[in-house]
Amino acid sequence: MYQSYVYKRSLPSGLDVTLAVSSPVPPANETNTLSYGERAAGATLAVLAFSIMCIAYWTLAKVTGYLLCTAKYPSAALAANIGTILEAAWPESTRAADDLACERKRNLRNAIRLIYLGDVTDEQHPHRIGRGMSQCEATKPDGVSECFLWIAGGCPIMKVVIQIAIWEWVSIWLMVLTLLVTLIHNSFFSHGEGPDSKPRLFVVCIYAGCFAIHACLVLFLCLGILTQACASQAWSLLNRCHFAVVDRHQLVEHIRDERNPLEFGQIEKSGIASTSLSEPGSYLAALEGRDPAPRTTRSEAEKERLDMAHRDVAHNQEKFRDDMGTCADKALDLVLLNIVTALNICVTQAFSAWTKRPLIDNASTQIGSIALATAVLLGMASMFRSALQLSTVKQTYGLLLGLKEIKTNLQVLEYADGRPFRGSIVGFFHGYLEAHPITLASLLPTSSWVAMLQALLFGPMFSLLPNADERTRRSNGTNGKLCVQAMGQDVVFTTYGTNRQSIDSQAFQNVNSINVCCSFDRARFDEVFKESSEPDPTESPEMSGKQNTGPVSIPSSSTSTPRSSGIELRKLYRSTCSERP
Repeated sequence: MYQSYVYKRSLPSGLDVTLAVSSPVPPANETNTLSYGERAAGATLAVLAFSIMCIAYWTLAKVTGYLLCTAKYPSAALAANIGTILEAAWPESTRAADDLACERKRNLRNAIRLIYLGDVTDEQHPHRIGRGMSQCEATKPDGVSECFLWIAGGCPIMKVVIQIAIWEWVSIWLMVLTLLVTLIHNSFFSHGEGPDSKPRLFVVCIYAGCFAIHACLVLFLCLGILTQACASQAWSLLNRCHFAVVDRHQLVEHIRDERNPLEFGQIEKSGIASTSLSEPGSYLAALEGRDPAPRTTRSEAEKERLDMAHRDVAHNQEKFRDDMGTCADKALDLVLLNIVTALNICVTQAFSAWTKRPLIDNASTQIGSIALATAVLLGMASMFRSALQLSTVKQTYGLLLGLKEIKTNLQVLEYADGRPFRGSIVGFFHGYLEAHPITLASLLPTSSWVAMLQALLFGPMFSLLPNADERTRRSNGTNGKLCVQAMGQDVVFTTYGTNRQSIDSQAFQNVNSINVCCSFDRARFDEVFKESSEPDPTESPEMSGKQNTGPVSIPSSSTSTPRSSGIELRKLYRSTCSERP
């Protein structure tokens, strides 16, 4: 495009001379021509962005399938959650019906007790033996190190959430490269900006700012979901270790008179991947030094009513699990759409300098700016929509955890009938337990430089991806030992044998899949019990003097929501269903 200039000048002789000059003028919204070095730098950054995305896709394609059957949880958080549960429900001994420290502190009675039913090598009984903390003394295995991540069964939701966290971290690198390419493409480094350079940079900066907010929100939600999953896994691990649930009132009455019935129920193990439509099973067991207790006799009407209550809870679990899976898949699709949008902006700007052609007029040069604005708006819409979907996943996961803890606390009838709960619920969702928060720093591996570089490139949650050996439990030292602190005692969960739980000579395996042992220190236990049972000075007088007449409202933790009855909990479930996007 050219512009003509006409010069007129009169000579001394009286003649007029007219001179016409034409010079090229760039369009109003075109940047100056980039140098070869700037074009090469932009193309290199675009190729780097595309390579990072391809590496992430290739890596996830290899190991994502393992997440369907294998999941890894931070051992520190898992141990803290288990210790919290044991302090709230595992008695010191089954010989006496003493209150726990948390019950004396809150002047309330928990609904359940946990009893350990693991087999011991030197015992020959047709039934299992129930033990308290001091009755599980054994020698810890030597030379076994505590693992950084605990391997357990997988679930589809964790597969999607880990992928979202990794892709979101990868998109951070893409956004940084997109900003650099934008600065190069608009000649900000060579100080040759055109009239359209600053508006384009402003649009991309708005996109980057929205992405920064979105990335923080998505990573926060992913960590919250992982925290809830680790709390749920704590209950599942106790089930795998053969901890049984007994009603506190039944246990007290049975200790007073062993003719009273006592049922040892299984901890609810239905997770996000599966749901049981029937009542959890039970164990044939007896307290140490006693004969098996008689079971509770129920009429046919009571059995049918209990079965209907379990089906009601299972139906809600199934409904929430399906909705949560749909929302998680949508969130992953929208995160990938945003990545493609950022990559499109990066690659288009980087290679447009190599293919630039003269435009016919100034109006036609607006197409590039309009396309940039359209891509940015599409990316922003996908970002905020994915955050809403992921927030729904987190809320629904909490509801599923609450239903799991209702079944574990033997409160299914109360939930189905909308009546107040019997006793204080032991749980993370609507109980008074606080789940250990998981942070990005707690997921950073320190085993090797390669693992640290992978965490830097793909995010700390990359360490939660299992490999082929971990999927088949063939790696050396897998789940070697998990050290749990409960009431000042070191409770060890290990896949290795102890002096009381050794290798079976016939099967060449542990008598239990996971052995539980404790080096009980009476002095330390009494000291911690005294400290833990002191009333909280911040607790209201009404709360401290209230008797165990029903459930109470307990201050919520960062990952729990207190609920005082089955009526309020059902209202929460229904409102969540109606408000779900």
